[in-house]
Amino acid sequence: MVTRVTAQKPATKVRGAKKGVQKSLSDAVVGTLGLHGERMSKVDTAWLRMDSASNLMMIVGVWVIKPGIPYEDLAERLQDRLLRYPRFVQCAIEDAAGATWVRDPNFSMANHLVREKIPRTAAKDQQKALQNRLAALCMEPLDRSRPLWQFHLVEHYKGGSALMVRIHHCIADGIALIAVTNSLMDGAPPPPVRPRRLHPHGGLDGAEDWFEEALLKPLTKLAVKALGIAGEGAARSFDMVADPQKGVEKGLNGSADVAKLAFHAMSDLAALALMPDDSPTSLKGVPGTSKRVAWCPPLPLAEVKAVGKALNCSINDVLLSCVAGAIGQYL
Repeated sequence: MVTRVTAQKPATKVRGAKKGVQKSLSDAVVGTLGLHGERMSKVDTAWLRMDSASNLMMIVGVWVIKPGIPYEDLAERLQDRLLRYPRFVQCAIEDAAGATWVRDPNFSMANHLVREKIPRTAAKDQQKALQNRLAALCMEPLDRSRPLWQFHLVEHYKGGSALMVRIHHCIADGIALIAVTNSLMDGAPPPPVRPRRLHPHGGLDGAEDWFEEALLKPLTKLAVKALGIAGEGAARSFDMVADPQKGVEKGLNGSADVAKLAFHAMSDLAALALMPDDSPTSLKGVPGTSKRVAWCPPLPLAEVKAVGKALNCSINDVLLSCVAGAIGQYL
């Protein structure tokens, strides 16, 4: 039996490569124009692409809930409140130019609210088991084909329930997520209702709407940015054409302010470039692929606020000072 092997012709290879390039370019253009969804901001795209084997860009937390909450009740609460935020039903679709938020047509709560079980032992051992499970989840990537969040419910934990939360940083930052998670609690105000967009027109009116939203507005923003890069004077002239009174009010202070900002930026860059290397410590090394998680009993918020007020600093300053002190003591 003779098997005939036909080599792929160079022209066929070229056509295949051409189609691949055309598809990548088409996906990038469609994504950039936001034709299939809402364009992701550059900052959030950076968070999306910063995932690594040693450090996933997830915000991870744990709640201890008393009295305990059944799976079905929590699913209903998430459906009623969390899913009002569009990000929690949208997938992040990447392309060559960035990423786009697109609604998941196959969304299912079962993919995002998961039952977990830990051994029923003494209270101290239960916490250790919960910490070990959460540490493992810290290194488990979220499914990129679905909205980038997952809740893990332990229905029976220390006389109540425990809820482990994983949300990708590209959805929101920590401060924004505090408001989101607080809206899930009993007695909390409901999530804000976003104004509904008007239905797009059809025919020629629809084409004009698309042209304005997808092309005209983005290109106008790019043009203004380009003018800013070309020179502050040109950008200010453009601004004065749009609003002559603004130019009269600003006078010549704009250029001086820009010069000051540029000087400070260059000074900061120079200082960073001339900084010596960090001191060699036990914290230096190659990141591993496992994590450990721990927490202490809750601190009374009123006391933390009192410390911040006495020292004229924020709650975040107090927290970072505690962390810095603990690391210093460890070293």
